[in-house]
Amino acid sequence: MIVSGGVWTLGRPRSEAVRQVDLCHRQIGVITTEFAAAGFDTVIDCVLPDGAHLEQLLRQLPPTTTSLVALAPGGAVCRARNEGRPAEERFDFDDHVSLDASMQEGFGDRGWWLDTGELGLEATIQLISDGVLDGELGRLRE
Repeated sequence: MIVSGGVWTLGRPRSEAVRQVDLCHRQIGVITTEFAAAGFDTVIDCVLPDGAHLEQLLRQLPPTTTSLVALAPGGAVCRARNEGRPAEERFDFDDHVSLDASMQEGFGDRGWWLDTGELGLEATIQLISDGVLDGELGRLRE
């Protein structure tokens, strides 16, 4: 959402990353609340590097059933996908092992971990949709 001056979740300067994450989470909460009030199911796509970020986002969401799907294609796939993006869309990050460990520790047994390393976008969407319909997705709250 931020075009100029954007700092990603784990970026520098840290204080600016924290400020922007807080702003994004608050705005995600506002729009999700509005869509839920209008009767829509919503999907939020964002980086949640640890349990603290997950909790921060959850505090902003409306009191509805919420599920977590962690897309986990692995570091090599993330690097290859990043290199395949146009230069202006690439990001500088290469610590996927630590990120995965932080997410797994912070999320615990909450959510559904989906290895998307060999899946395209459509297959990923289909698996998630099937999981929602079949009730297989781990619920963060009912």
